Amino acid sequence: NATVNPDFGQVEADQIILNQTNYETFFPEKRPFFTEGLTLFQPVGSNEGRSPQTLFYSRRLGLDAPIFAAAKLTGTVGEGTELGLVDAFVDGPSAPTAEPALDRRLALHPQRPLHLGLNSELAADVPVPRNFFAAVLRRKLNGVATVGATLASELPIAAECPVIARPSACAQAGGLAAALDWDLRSSSGDYVALGQVDASMQQGGPDETMLSDGTGLHPFDRGYGGYLIAGKLGGEPYRGDVTLEFASPRLDLDKVGYLKSQNLLSVDGNLRYVRLHGFGPFLEFRSRWGVSSSWTTDGRGLPRGVGTTLEANALLPGFHLIGAVLEYGDPQLDVRELTGSGIAFQRRPGAVAVVYGGSDEHQAVSVSGDAAVAWHLPQGPTPARVGYGFEVYTTLRPHPQVETRLTVAADFSPQGPRYLDSPEAGLFRLGALDSHYVSLTLRQQVVLTPRLTLQAYAQLFSAYGVYAPMFLGRSRDGSTIFAADLAPLDAPAEGYHTATLVVNVVARWEYRLGSTLYAVYSRTQDERAFADGSLPPQTVAPVQLFGGPTRDQVMLKWAYWFDA
Repeated sequence: NATVNPDFGQVEADQIILNQTNYETFFPEKRPFFTEGLTLFQPVGSNEGRSPQTLFYSRRLGLDAPIFAAAKLTGTVGEGTELGLVDAFVDGPSAPTAEPALDRRLALHPQRPLHLGLNSELAADVPVPRNFFAAVLRRKLNGVATVGATLASELPIAAECPVIARPSACAQAGGLAAALDWDLRSSSGDYVALGQVDASMQQGGPDETMLSDGTGLHPFDRGYGGYLIAGKLGGEPYRGDVTLEFASPRLDLDKVGYLKSQNLLSVDGNLRYVRLHGFGPFLEFRSRWGVSSSWTTDGRGLPRGVGTTLEANALLPGFHLIGAVLEYGDPQLDVRELTGSGIAFQRRPGAVAVVYGGSDEHQAVSVSGDAAVAWHLPQGPTPARVGYGFEVYTTLRPHPQVETRLTVAADFSPQGPRYLDSPEAGLFRLGALDSHYVSLTLRQQVVLTPRLTLQAYAQLFSAYGVYAPMFLGRSRDGSTIFAADLAPLDAPAEGYHTATLVVNVVARWEYRLGSTLYAVYSRTQDERAFADGSLPPQTVAPVQLFGGPTRDQVMLKWAYWFDA
């Protein structure tokens, strides 16, 4: 497969979320060019729902610059051997004027042929041209074992990198990562031992890149990691497994892949009781008790957190699902909160109770969802707090050719002290954060004919947060900052407010098998900015949304299938 100047505007937009963690959000791939044959590029353990270290995360491609061209090859090389190759070159135009917001001219640019748009939409900074590459080779042995190898790289493209007046491409660090993996299973498939060992190396870039935990990455720095998942993952009624993960401080898979956190050694164990062929009044029953613990691998061995989870769910007669989760987590020492400092900060523990369920999804009307209550325990100067949230999905199918799905979600989370800034070396300003959001999402599909469909997607998202009261943490010698050591800071409350509306409408006509015409309209609207220095309103209502800036796009797309 190959593509030139692709535009994936016919794909449903990503769900807007509020990420209050200090980890990157993992988004699923939705673009057809990458979803076809993507399974081969997934790390071992993905089908078990666990793959902590990923070398190829296709969402990296086209993230901050459009894809100019890409090619992908997947297939078999001899009996039992699979091969996958993907290569993509990303590049994009930048604003041709010093004040891009005032340049409302329609223009075509060589980096995005066939794309006619306003110059004011272009990035003010020159995007760095880069080439992404990934290769996977896997071979099945005796039908019960699989071994494989993966290679991934990101290469910034620059003609030369002088010492003085270095172009932006020279400041962009590239990366190389490689891995060996295995998947060993018993003849029944119940007993499994799978895992991966991997390594990374930074290529070029600035003299030092600072990671969230204070680790400095330099050109040609190497990192190492891996994971092992072993146990009885199938059969009834008892199952059990253990997951070990190791990531050195300088393991960096995020150039092309995804790594939630480096500088980590973790142990995760689970015991399960499963009855898939009936259990008392239930059609199915599943339960799990899990414990986990983690430490840093930077020589300090700091405890990064412990936790335990108890979960059970059952399928009722009529194919209705009910379930509950009880979880206790103690983050202990967070080495990522005080960004780039390397100083550990004690986060407060908490417990969460979740109930979830759903009716038979094959009925004309189905409802599912979950509700959660979280207890944030007292620690230091912060008292105990209670948070809550819910998410409800309603699906209507009045006719086999019409489907409507409405999702309503809301959340209130007291976060405790969170890092704001560092006014001077060794001093850290924090604020107790209370965050709120509400989200409404509508998905509509109408099948007009077997080859002509109309799809619509819309999400309204609004959120706000308030930092109060304020605290000051002190660590002149790099020692851990404990919650009890936080000093009250006489400073006004700070906060944020955000609201966004996303609409996407797609008409899809497959006029012949494999060949399709798309007509797409999309609109994104963000709320108008509040005055600098003012505390935004403390409400989830989108108070200034419809007075804010908008972006409208119209796209016609033609995909043609050539018969051999």
